[in-house]
Amino acid sequence: MLIENLRPGAMERMGLGWETLHERNPRLIYASITGFGRTGPLAGRTAFDIIAQATGGTMAGNGAPDRPPGVFFGDLGSGAHAAIGIFAALRARDRTGRGQLVDISMQDVMYYHNFWAFSEKANAPVKDEMAGIIGRDIEHLLTDRDHPMPFWNSYRTADGYVAVVALTDKQWNALLEIVGRPDLVSDERFSNFIARIQNAEEGCAVLEPWMAGRTSVEVIDSLSARDIPCGKVQEFSELHGDEQLSARGMHERLDHPRLGAIDVPGNPIRLSDTPGRHETPAPDAGQHTDDILRSVLGMSDQEVAALRKLI
Repeated sequence: MLIENLRPGAMERMGLGWETLHERNPRLIYASITGFGRTGPLAGRTAFDIIAQATGGTMAGNGAPDRPPGVFFGDLGSGAHAAIGIFAALRARDRTGRGQLVDISMQDVMYYHNFWAFSEKANAPVKDEMAGIIGRDIEHLLTDRDHPMPFWNSYRTADGYVAVVALTDKQWNALLEIVGRPDLVSDERFSNFIARIQNAEEGCAVLEPWMAGRTSVEVIDSLSARDIPCGKVQEFSELHGDEQLSARGMHERLDHPRLGAIDVPGNPIRLSDTPGRHETPAPDAGQHTDDILRSVLGMSDQEVAALRKLI
């Protein structure tokens, strides 16, 4: 198996392209992750995470088309899909005896995960009708930073922010009771889901002062007691000490031969019979290149040396 994430054409220039290696080893599974894939008019264009998120619509879908994304989802998601593709190719090889090319486009992956793009396309025939009913465009209903929804929002507290979701009537009415406004349960402005959308600004104004006057822990304790989904918007430093993540084994420490003890994230895939954990740290760049060229491709020391001269 070979996995590469170089700019388009780099492997071919080194004599390690898919066609060359597949001819030499028909069982080889060759995974290639590029910005736009190996086909189409943009196949030769170089890209990074932000480019994939921009062209795949993720930045627009998050309501931040003018700002770089805060999570490198294009890189991480594409790697995960490459792994899934490799597993599929391995299963196919079990049946056919032949390997194949796994072609991953970062833009494809971002579009595949773009819920708002699919929603906008599916709702296109009734978009204007729905906007007339609720009084606003539904495309960014829950992600409009300038016009947030009171039942799907991140509220400032005395020491940070808490994300709150109160979509059902039961959750919303309980929330009004918690903030000391049970009189609004029967108010027509908030009597149903559509009404709460139409009066979103007033709804936020009801909740914001109560949230701001309490700590995040106080808000979470009060809402959780009534089974209202909520969670603290945690800073990076808080994540590293999060009890739930620790209990799940997501905080690991490994010994690196050059850097010493290093903290790494645990394995998010949980298996009941064969739970995995990291045994070794990530290798340095090129640490295993010579070993792979010799053991997998059968190259001699002289051939490896000659190849290095081409880099």
